[in-house]
Amino acid sequence: AANPNSVEAKLMLLQGFIAVNDVTQATSLANGLLKTNADSPAVQTVVGSLASLKKDDAGARQAYNRALAADPRSYQALAGLLNAELKSKNFGAARALIDKQLSASPNDPSLNLLAAQTYGLLGDAAEMERALKKTVEADPHSLEAYTMLARMYYKQGRLDQARVELEK
Repeated sequence: AANPNSVEAKLMLLQGFIAVNDVTQATSLANGLLKTNADSPAVQTVVGSLASLKKDDAGARQAYNRALAADPRSYQALAGLLNAELKSKNFGAARALIDKQLSASPNDPSLNLLAAQTYGLLGDAAEMERALKKTVEADPHSLEAYTMLARMYYKQGRLDQARVELEK
């Protein structure tokens, strides 16, 4: 109400509509945002989330790809695109996408954490472990990475290593 032209406020409202599955309100607001801010990575990312909610996989991929083209460091768009590929069982595309992103920023802790999650979903424990170790190397305060690493070791029966990671 205080600033009806605020894109940030409209994006938060749109995310709220998506969170409560109000597709009608979300679609109306998204269409208005696309008319005025179609090139915004944040707008495209939320539009991708809305398309996913609608089970429009092609629309979600298109929006997430547009967001990544505008901002290659948009982790939300990358996570959305990876999720869309994994939901569609396009495992090769998901692996190629995360591998490509990692080749561009191999020491980025947020990207390595996202890669670890992706590799975990793909069932590649070796790559998951490598990505988690890169994450804690770059960000020794990443509780999420230590927890994931310990959980992975626990599931593999490597209890001593799991304890070590949790103690860190």
